[in-house]
Amino acid sequence: MSQWQAEKAIQSASQQPVTRADSAGRELPADHRPMTLRVWCAVSSAIIETIRDAVASAENRSERKIRVLESRIAELEAKPSLAYRGIHKEGRAYNAGDAVSWQGSLWICLRSHVARNHGIDHDGTWQLAVKKGRDGRDAR
Repeated sequence: MSQWQAEKAIQSASQQPVTRADSAGRELPADHRPMTLRVWCAVSSAIIETIRDAVASAENRSERKIRVLESRIAELEAKPSLAYRGIHKEGRAYNAGDAVSWQGSLWICLRSHVARNHGIDHDGTWQLAVKKGRDGRDAR
């Protein structure tokens, strides 16, 4: 019978915890076995692999969420937004969604272009949004 087995048998018989001292004089449970380097390396490797897998999984989920958000942002940015650019001016670049005033009416740009002449082109580049109304009775 080994020393460890003997200590275990004594412990079981007495129901009292049997302790022993390590090389530094610290008291240890009788059934304590120091971890060998091989066991320590195996346990450490398993822990490292588990952590690596968890990080990779979290990273993959994050990357998928980022791709979805980037796609949604690109989709939203591609939609024209309404931006008032003041009075229509010749030579100025307009983008789809730009709004301008011309002769009292409000026009919305339907496609990007540079204004070629003084006034709104009626070639499908602009759409009338608000037509000029009549002047008030007191002409204000």
